[in-house]
Amino acid sequence: SFRTDVAIRYIMSLQYSTLNRGSESVLSQLLREFPDRDLWEYVAVCSLRTCAPREVDGAIFTEQIYVHSKVLIVDERLAIIGSANINDRSMLGVRDSELAVMVTDTDFVDSAMDGRFFRAGRFAHSLRVRLWSEHLGLLGRADAAVLLADPLADSVYRDRWLATARRNTDIYERHFPDVPGEQPTLAHLRGASSSLRRRQAALAGGAGARDDRGEEATDVPVCVADVEVHGSEAYDEHTTVDHLQGHVTLFPMDFLAQ
Repeated sequence: SFRTDVAIRYIMSLQYSTLNRGSESVLSQLLREFPDRDLWEYVAVCSLRTCAPREVDGAIFTEQIYVHSKVLIVDERLAIIGSANINDRSMLGVRDSELAVMVTDTDFVDSAMDGRFFRAGRFAHSLRVRLWSEHLGLLGRADAAVLLADPLADSVYRDRWLATARRNTDIYERHFPDVPGEQPTLAHLRGASSSLRRRQAALAGGAGARDDRGEEATDVPVCVADVEVHGSEAYDEHTTVDHLQGHVTLFPMDFLAQ
């Protein structure tokens, strides 16, 4: 657990130092270079999560999807797929054994980029569409390749990728009290967990039910979804884990920031 495991907390500290905390983090440097730009229009930090019923008792549980392989797709024409991490274990050349493959397309297909006609590499483009279809819950849909053709279009990146990630994140945070979210301190995290467990007790007990503190807790919604997201459907208070789409979620950038 990140509450008690020092190694996990240390790794998390290094991750956040790289991403957005401190003057030398990636996002801090980008903000200095482009102070008038909304970085979320260009950079999204996401993770993958799933949930399913347990075989033992049918209770729904969730866990983060850990993918060890690293994939970089550049301009829909070049793809690098490998195992190396950006650290001394992978990069010094005398510790972990690593393998990577770089695929440079020579076969191209008609596509679109930022609303304009574009000749995309067949492999790089199909790999990106296949992965995004899985992450967004579009696998098996005949129109997935059309819906995701232009990665820079607002209808794809903002209205589908970010909207789905935000909606999934909201559902997970409201149904699973121990999922890391935008809680800046451990006190906030404990408070969110306690509040959600009281709501769950009320739902289980119905009208007039008592929560774990013995207080009456009624008329508690299952989930209050974000209806401000561009392009998303307006989910009501009955939104549940059944409304999750794919696996993409937003990485909690402010988790334990204080």
